[in-house]
Amino acid sequence: MGHPLNSVGHPLNSASHPLNSVGHPLNSVGHPLNPVSRPLNSVGHPLNSVSRPLNSVGHPLNSVTHYLKIYSKDLFQNNLKIIKMQKTYFLPDADAARLTWLINFNNKLTGIGGYGATLGLTPAQLLYILNGLKMLTYIFAMMTVAESFSQTCTSFKDGFNSPVIGTVPQAIPVFNVPPNAPTTLVPFGFFAWILELVASIKTNSAYTEQMGIDMKIIGTDIVINWLTAQPTKVKVQSSAGVVHGSFLKGQASGGRIECKRATETVFTTLTNVSGAKFIDDRPNLVAGQAETRQYRVWYLLNNVVKGVVSAVVTITIEG
Repeated sequence: MGHPLNSVGHPLNSASHPLNSVGHPLNSVGHPLNPVSRPLNSVGHPLNSVSRPLNSVGHPLNSVTHYLKIYSKDLFQNNLKIIKMQKTYFLPDADAARLTWLINFNNKLTGIGGYGATLGLTPAQLLYILNGLKMLTYIFAMMTVAESFSQTCTSFKDGFNSPVIGTVPQAIPVFNVPPNAPTTLVPFGFFAWILELVASIKTNSAYTEQMGIDMKIIGTDIVINWLTAQPTKVKVQSSAGVVHGSFLKGQASGGRIECKRATETVFTTLTNVSGAKFIDDRPNLVAGQAETRQYRVWYLLNNVVKGVVSAVVTITIEG
């Protein structure tokens, strides 16, 4: 009864509304949705039967349960948007891990039943990936040999600095280049090209999420335990008596900044921020006198404090 659609003042219930006029197409007998046998405003229409007219209290659209279901659904969907997982970047930073990633990427595209054909990659593209893999593998082999050679050269140099006079001439260290160097060379910017290829793969109509997982071009979920999450990298600096602070916000929606200054014995809330930066432009408690301030940060998730408070950072503001 209290639903907006049942109120007298609702536009749909007014006589002047276009949908209520006799001349509206939906109300004409000739409209496909409104044949003589079942006009929208007739008693026999399924949406307007005597047992459940749109204006009756018992109609599903007018029930409190229906209204709550819609409200709950909207609330649930909004919360899903808020707590949606972020993912790690799929391409590793470490050299060894990146090489392992490239080996898997190449194998999943070119192996038996590889995705390359399904995704329409050309033989030239697949060969370019393979050549890049061969070159990177060889360079890493050279780096390993070079590291060992560097240690040998260092030992040779240290021998020259020995306080003991020797009698046996020493042979100069020789760098042994790894065999089987690639014959096809690849230009710099290889991984930039790979990133463009991955982007095009993800827009391919034949691409599936399972392919992405298999090729490792989808990052893993970043899972945060909000009971133990703690803000890090809290930094403060002063400029002309104004404190500028920052912290690593991560997936939090913001932070609560607390401060204790001068002779204060407890931390109090300075401000809540939605970003990762804050400003404290308050004048010193005693004009002309230097003041020590301590700051700490709590994570906020939907304006609720979460986790563990950050480490305290201290700064002195000149008088």
